[in-house]
Amino acid sequence: MSYACSLLATVELYLILAVSLNLLVGYTGLVSLCHAASYGVGAYAAGILMKSCGWAFLPAVGAAVLVTMLLGVVVALPSLRLRDDYFVVATLALQTITFRSLYNLDRLTGGASGLTDIPTATVAGLALPPDSLGFVAFTTVCAAVVMLAFHRLGSSPFGRQLRAIRDDDQAVAALGRNVAAFKVKAFLAGSAGAALAGALLAVRLGTLDPNQFGIAESVLVLTALVVGGSGNLVGPVVGAAAIVLLPEPLRLLGGKWAALAGELRQVMFGLLLIVLLRWRPQGLAGAYRFE
Repeated sequence: MSYACSLLATVELYLILAVSLNLLVGYTGLVSLCHAASYGVGAYAAGILMKSCGWAFLPAVGAAVLVTMLLGVVVALPSLRLRDDYFVVATLALQTITFRSLYNLDRLTGGASGLTDIPTATVAGLALPPDSLGFVAFTTVCAAVVMLAFHRLGSSPFGRQLRAIRDDDQAVAALGRNVAAFKVKAFLAGSAGAALAGALLAVRLGTLDPNQFGIAESVLVLTALVVGGSGNLVGPVVGAAAIVLLPEPLRLLGGKWAALAGELRQVMFGLLLIVLLRWRPQGLAGAYRFE
């Protein structure tokens, strides 16, 4: 039961990350490589507030979301003048800066040793130990709320405006719309989703390490979108499940296969991407094909 709970919680965390990134990539057409930075800031903010300041879980989550949204504004404003590959490079630079900051701010984040002894989450007086049914139920509720919220955003006039910006931002600007403001709002929403996933990760693991939030994690979340498909609600769900569950059959075989699962994980993802980009570039459930 513990293994199943752990696996389901991991899928739901990546689901939240993929859904929140989908608003940027699939709806707005902004390929971001700094989603793990928002993920990490949310995780560390919640962990520090709970451990060092004695905050309860829910207030710590709210504060972590606000702090991460502030980071989203810092990322968005200087980057919005850039386009295409230059924008990707700018987000990569932000990812690197955030990662190095988590490493070097020893007194605040624990540096290379990480942040340890993060308290267990408590909601409405009920303790939610990691990998328990109660914690998985809570993450399921969070994932469902995030999916519903981003679905409403995507199907609202705001979402339709984002898709128009994705297709031709100059035409949208010519119609008198404030393209920059819409992009900033998309960044804020995406950062909020990543922060929630980070806060859940902090209380689930009880310890945080900067290596969990490096560029490889940003690429992994983006991979989930490529695999599942962007621009709709189903794609991130399929992609999150795929990147988490793909190596699991090897672990279930046990023995040397279980030991190889971690090493073969990236190889399996690479092969899957090659196959999809060759025969189904819009993803397994994608509705929008990038040209």
